[in-house]
Amino acid sequence: MTRAVYDTMVVFQWATLPPHQPQRQHATVTALVNKSVLLCLSTELIVEVRNVLLRPELREKYKTLTPEHVAAILSQARSFADWFDDVPRHFSYPGHDKDDHILNLAIEAKAKYLVTWEKRLQKLSTDSSPVATAFRALAPDLSVVSPVDFSAMLKGREKQS
Repeated sequence: MTRAVYDTMVVFQWATLPPHQPQRQHATVTALVNKSVLLCLSTELIVEVRNVLLRPELREKYKTLTPEHVAAILSQARSFADWFDDVPRHFSYPGHDKDDHILNLAIEAKAKYLVTWEKRLQKLSTDSSPVATAFRALAPDLSVVSPVDFSAMLKGREKQS
């Protein structure tokens, strides 16, 4: 099974979908439900996601972000996940240390994909900088991709099956 780490904004998109319309799932969620992807989660990532989803300004804008719905989404995410309690610090991204926990989770989990909207993280898969080269040495099989590219890859894999 393909292992993946979803960043906070991917889970945010999941949580803002209307709960009464399951047919509107993003491909990232569908992949978890149909067990083609195993989500990798850590305590630090779950805490970050919860804190973001429960921000008052976001709850005001996105009415689905009730405490009960957020708890349900996080519970559902855990049910699709391989859990990592203590993630060692393998890598630090200079100037972006707030992203270190997700990068280290992807390394520790030996994930195939890190799914993120963050362009600076996506560049780690292709850039020739010393930082990107060092990161790829720690996770040679990891691709850092956008949710759009990940969804396209999943759809392509379904067509091949």
